[in-house]
Amino acid sequence: MAIILNSIDSQEQPVYSVREHEMINKLRTLLKDTISDQLRTLNTLVEEHRGQRWSDSSLLIYLNQAMNDMNATPPQYYYDFENFPSTWEAPILLGGEIFALISESILQVGW
Repeated sequence: MAIILNSIDSQEQPVYSVREHEMINKLRTLLKDTISDQLRTLNTLVEEHRGQRWSDSSLLIYLNQAMNDMNATPPQYYYDFENFPSTWEAPILLGGEIFALISESILQVGW
């Protein structure tokens, strides 16, 4: 009997806080995963109007990985998306971008 695996994204739509939604949108913009009239996107899925490369839940995972890295760097902190300092925004977005691209590169090489 075949086993059908459902994507995490196909289940109930998660509810994101305003700050999480802002960070997801900023990360998606950095990854050029949005439709733009002025700039060419790097994502052929967006260009062909077939969707986005990364789901919101995937981008939030990458942002959380970056947040965890920031919190783990001495001295240790316990910030989350609702209370992190504004000076942390750029490093968290950069970290999220790096994690997204690492994940995509693993997919592309077929691991």
